[in-house]
Amino acid sequence: MPIIKLRCAILGLAAAMAYGSCKEAHPQFPAANTSSSATSLSNAFKLQFPGASDAVWDSTDNQVFVSFTFNDHACEARYTLDGKLESMKSYLLPEELPRSIEHSVKKKFPDAELAIIQQEIIAKDTTYQLEVHDVDTYNYMTYNSSGELLKFERDTTSEEELNDQLQEATPDTSIRY
Repeated sequence: MPIIKLRCAILGLAAAMAYGSCKEAHPQFPAANTSSSATSLSNAFKLQFPGASDAVWDSTDNQVFVSFTFNDHACEARYTLDGKLESMKSYLLPEELPRSIEHSVKKKFPDAELAIIQQEIIAKDTTYQLEVHDVDTYNYMTYNSSGELLKFERDTTSEEELNDQLQEATPDTSIRY
C-alpha cells in the first residue's frame, strides 16, 4: 500500500474513532439545547455559507462544530454557542493555493507532491497548512496569506512503521465463538 494511502487510512481511522466517541459524549447541541440557541446557530450558518450542503453538527459544552460542503470544498466551522463564527477550515486543490506559497514550496521541494492543503481562517487571519511528500519524507508547513513560512516540521516515518501504527490503531472486529 503506498505511504500516502496508508497515512490517509490512519488519519481517517483516528478521525472516525474520535468522532464516534465525541458523538456519544456530546449529542447534537447539548449545551445549546434551547431553541433560541439552535436557531441563532442555524441562522448564522445559513447566512455565512449560503448553499452549503451535507452539514453534520456536533458540540462541546462551549462550542459547536459543523462539517459541510461549500462551493465543492470539504469545510469545517467552529462557532460559539451564541452563533459567532470562531474559525473556518477548507480543503483546497493545488491550483487554489496562493502563487507565493506555491513558489516557496516548489523552490524547497521541486519534486515533491502536495498531498493536503488546508486553508484556515480565524478572525481576519488566513493560514495555509500543507502536507508535502518528498521521497520518504513528509513535510508539514504553515504559511500566512503573504507567503511567509510560519512553521515547518519533518516526519521520516517509514512505510513499515506506518503499517505498524495502522495495525495498532485498528480495532479487533473478529468474532470469536
